[in-house]
Amino acid sequence: MVSARASRRRSQGGDRPSPFELCVYVVAGLHVLAGGYIAATGRLPVDPGISGPRVRLLLAAGVSAGPSVLVLLGALGLRRTAYPDPDWRHVGGWYLAGVGVGIATLAWLVVGTGPADPVPVPGELRATWLVVAGGLGGASGFVLGAWRGRAARSRHAPARLLATGDQAAWLFDPEHSETLYVNPAYERLFGQDTEELVDDPRAVIEVVHPDDREALRDGFDRLADGDPVEFELRANPDDGFGRWVWLSGWPVTDGGDRDTVACVARDVTSRRTHRERLVRLHDATRELFRAETEEEAARKATDAAEEVLGLRLNTIWLHDDERDELISTAASAAAEAASRPLPRFKTGTRLAREVYESGEPQVFNEVRVAPGGPNAPTRSEMVLPLGEYGVFMAGSTTTGPLENWQVSLGKVLAANVEVALARIEGTRELEESRRALERRNERLDEFTSVVSHDLRNPLAVARGHLDLVGEECDHESVETIDSALDRMGTLIDDLLTLAREGEAIDEPQSFDLGDHVRDCWAGVETGEARLAVETDTTIEADPSRLTQLFENLFRNAVEHGTTADDPVTVTVGSLPRGFYVEDDGPGIPPDDRESVFEAGYTTEREGTGFGLSIVQTIAEAHGWDIEVTEGSGGGARFEVTGVTVY
Repeated sequence: MVSARASRRRSQGGDRPSPFELCVYVVAGLHVLAGGYIAATGRLPVDPGISGPRVRLLLAAGVSAGPSVLVLLGALGLRRTAYPDPDWRHVGGWYLAGVGVGIATLAWLVVGTGPADPVPVPGELRATWLVVAGGLGGASGFVLGAWRGRAARSRHAPARLLATGDQAAWLFDPEHSETLYVNPAYERLFGQDTEELVDDPRAVIEVVHPDDREALRDGFDRLADGDPVEFELRANPDDGFGRWVWLSGWPVTDGGDRDTVACVARDVTSRRTHRERLVRLHDATRELFRAETEEEAARKATDAAEEVLGLRLNTIWLHDDERDELISTAASAAAEAASRPLPRFKTGTRLAREVYESGEPQVFNEVRVAPGGPNAPTRSEMVLPLGEYGVFMAGSTTTGPLENWQVSLGKVLAANVEVALARIEGTRELEESRRALERRNERLDEFTSVVSHDLRNPLAVARGHLDLVGEECDHESVETIDSALDRMGTLIDDLLTLAREGEAIDEPQSFDLGDHVRDCWAGVETGEARLAVETDTTIEADPSRLTQLFENLFRNAVEHGTTADDPVTVTVGSLPRGFYVEDDGPGIPPDDRESVFEAGYTTEREGTGFGLSIVQTIAEAHGWDIEVTEGSGGGARFEVTGVTVY
């Protein structure tokens, strides 16, 4: 079993060299000095035929000191690559072995313990040749040691990863009778000595939160049955069981036989904490969206900032359009206590005003050195824009950088505050529109009441007296008055229809459009006019109001399209999202097509001008669009779109 108390090993360059690395530097350095001395004193024989003492000196130095210089350069290169201490044992060991083998080999050859006829080397040069042999042997050993070290590193990389990683890992047998391996991270994560886990594989249960122990016991039982498990639990009594740990366990099989159980655990406290902050932010946002006024929303936002962001100095500044000022609308208790009274920001020199005008958030780790903030009680602060509504400021009285999660969640909170303020503004505008609509409807009801009663009654009285006058007097003025009274009655009917048909459609019905068109045609005086139905679609609409729409369009076509010699033909057909009504009459001039829907517009002396206005009102009450254009035969064509068609 790998010991859980293995010593920490160097993994980065720049630390103090290991003994093996120092040994390489010392021995190679001595060889370089010895080689330099040999070259300087001329003890290394060089071919006299080589011209020039400098050339002979350089050659002598290269032969005697060159291999060791290369070793020193190679050692420094390995150090720059953060070569780990365990691998230096290979490098140093093989280097020293190479030096020893080189010296021993030369000694064996020249001293007389080797072949019967040793190499003839003068006595004064034997030490020189020993230095050269040691340098060459050391260089060869250094290269071999570096290669063996890298190979060993690859073989032992998984074990080093487990020994130095942040995740706790341990192995035990399926019966929980023996711990086979545990890495040092276990002790740091769970706060329990690894020897306790070695003695008892279930000792980890003692260092998890009491409320999570039963779940862990069940997990170990499932592992014993061969099932993988994973869950989150609270651990480490030294931290008050405030550390959240994600633990995963699974059986390890070898050739189909389950012989080991592996467990891996890592610290997920920060992730869990962030998740809890997001939950609190979500809850705070829901409360924020329930606010009915800007003041209530601002107050809930400052409370949420203190709870979610952990910042006690929080204020919401909303813009006053009339005075062009940012006015403090809500502030946390700490913010109010730190600055009484809270200022108003009128100019562009203060931080809040600058953020409001630019729309760019700013974060300050020292507010007092920022422009516009020398007297601020807040030391570290973020100032976040709320769109056109104002700014949100959150900070503390201590200096230091705000955490990234505080800034990111602060921006999310500010965006939610802006949405909540927009919702409140939209709700208020909608409520004002609703009240205005109610007042308009009340006036409309009053109008229809006046029209239906106060005008109809005098009109009926006038018609009754006109009948009496007609019995006693046969004058052409009686007929003129009678025609005027009929026109007044028609106008009253059309006005009432216009007011009634403009009401919203509450419960539309589905029905066949073609059948409905034929029924509407039967209810209109059409004379010799003809109807062509070219639709078999089903639509959603209010049947009675749609009847009024078709009857008005049919009357308009018959009245304006029929001539003495040629009765008009009216065609009703389908559109992708609606229907059309067209005739083959003279049509409507392009300049008049925008005016035909205006109330009172008519080209007939006897017309009221409300027929097509009623058609448009009915279409708009359904949420439809209506447009007049030229038909395929040159007549008028009314296209109704936005209809629910099946």
